[in-house]
Amino acid sequence: LQLAAVILSLSLISRLRFERTAAVLLAAGLALMAIRRLIPFQHVAPDFAFLDSDHLIDSVLSVVISALLFLGLLGIRKSMSRLERYTDLIESRSRTDYLTGAWNRLEIERRIELEIGRSKRYVSPVALVLFDIDQFKRVNDSYGHEIGDQVLKSLVSFCQANIREFDALGRLGGEEFLILMPNTDEGAAFSAAERLREGVAHRVCATHRGAPIRITISLGVSVLHAPTDADTYQEMKRLINQSDQAMYQAKQGGRNQTRLAAAP
Repeated sequence: LQLAAVILSLSLISRLRFERTAAVLLAAGLALMAIRRLIPFQHVAPDFAFLDSDHLIDSVLSVVISALLFLGLLGIRKSMSRLERYTDLIESRSRTDYLTGAWNRLEIERRIELEIGRSKRYVSPVALVLFDIDQFKRVNDSYGHEIGDQVLKSLVSFCQANIREFDALGRLGGEEFLILMPNTDEGAAFSAAERLREGVAHRVCATHRGAPIRITISLGVSVLHAPTDADTYQEMKRLINQSDQAMYQAKQGGRNQTRLAAAP
């Protein structure tokens, strides 16, 4: 039991982030105690001297101590497993939008900066597609915010199913979303945006009292090609602003359109 407790304590070291020293000390202490438990065996002799009362009491206490330590470490390991699950859940929720499951604004901007840095190193294009729902306020006013939430979740689910595995979809706020497309030029980004626009326009995203609810989206596309001297944060803000201006042009042009940002 004591040796098993030593093994358990050693296995916890790799899982601890801040208390590794404590786990090492615990493992060392348990190992020394296990060695001490072996000492009474030197008294074993044909005359059964090991059954002397002092040795017997020491042996009984050894079993009790070992069992308690073993069970205690099992409890610690169980608590750590539960804590790790909670930590993973908290980290996941801190990066995703609570309603739609898309990346939140902080996370999608972090990913854009990372991709711009990679784009500069390898001189590869990176595209952003900014879009929002046309006249979304009418949906909330006509059907209520619960239906509006269903529309947002349905839209995100559709987009996630129709972008590449290494693309990233984030919610900037309200009904406005952003797609990061690494290693993508204007033609590919525009075609992907158009496929999303047409797919959204032709699907039922929610129902109200049996009646289908359909929406349209307007999209703006911008692409970073040649690296500049600006830092990644400034490049990100510039790209987002270009996509926003292109989306505004799509709105002004009648909505349910995709516009490509003019090259800077």
